[in-house]
Amino acid sequence: MSETNQAVIAAVAASREIHSLADTVARAGARDPVGSPCTNVCRLDVETRSHCIGCYRSRAEIKGWKTMDDAAKRAILATLLTRQDAHPA
Repeated sequence: MSETNQAVIAAVAASREIHSLADTVARAGARDPVGSPCTNVCRLDVETRSHCIGCYRSRAEIKGWKTMDDAAKRAILATLLTRQDAHPA
């Protein structure tokens, strides 16, 4: 992750509670209906603008979350920790 992204995360962390992605994904998947994996960072990757640096969802996934069925949400939740590992902080 770039220094700019790290600075954004640090600034957000200073002003809000940030939950670990693993904990958030577990909580979201356990809910009925499936909850959001939002970690209260809510910033797109500065370099690629391809995903949120907090929850690792794409812009399209974030936008469509409320209208997705639970199976689609669970499929996305199953990929988020792998995405985080591919873009370490």
